[in-house]
Formats: sequence, C-alpha cells, structure tokens
Amino acid sequence: MAWLYHYLVAALLSGPLLYLGRRRVSPERWELLIFVLLFMTWWALLMGFGNNGKSLVNLGAEPYYLSFAIPFAVLARVLIGDRVRQWLWSSLLILVMCGVAAAIYFLTLATDMGYTSG
Repeated sequence: MAWLYHYLVAALLSGPLLYLGRRRVSPERWELLIFVLLFMTWWALLMGFGNNGKSLVNLGAEPYYLSFAIPFAVLARVLIGDRVRQWLWSSLLILVMCGVAAAIYFLTLATDMGYTSG
C-alpha cells in the first residue's frame, strides 16, 4: 500500500512539470522505471538490513520522502532538455535517485512512536 501512495504523490507532483516541459523533452516509457526502481531500492534495503528499529511510522513516512524526490529529477530532466543525450541523462538521474532512496533509508531515524519505558 505504501507503494501506491508513493506513486500517486510522485505522479501528481511530476505531472505538471512534464506537461509544462513537453516541448523541451520527449519522455520515453522506460523512464517510468524511476517510480518502481526508487521504491524497490528502498524496499530491498529494508528487507536486506532489517528494520533497524524502524516502526510503522518510518514505513509510512519514508515512501513519501521518496515521492518528493522524483519531481526534482523530472525538473532536472526538463531543465537540461536536449543538451545531453536523453537516454544518458535519464539513466544518470535514475541512478542518482536510487542513491537518494538509499540515503533516505540510512539517514531517516528510527522512531519509537513515542513510547517510553518505565
């Protein structure tokens, strides 16, 4: 379910940017992989390293952080336009965004949902 929210927020924020920049770039279908690869990178880290004390709050919040990163990649894609080969620039942006997903996983603190002992 977190993937659905991640996708919806990212699509709603990226859609207007793509529409306004449609004359500068011509998006390819494979570039939609950013929606899936970003989330799957974060999910693979979660499954591979365990939750490290992360609670449901983290599992709900971190996908939202991912969804807010995607419009920045779209904006960069539109601003650069055709100055760089589109497939190269798109591939680089997807790779950088996967790095952002890893950074979000490792840099977001685990929350204990406010429970204290004693």
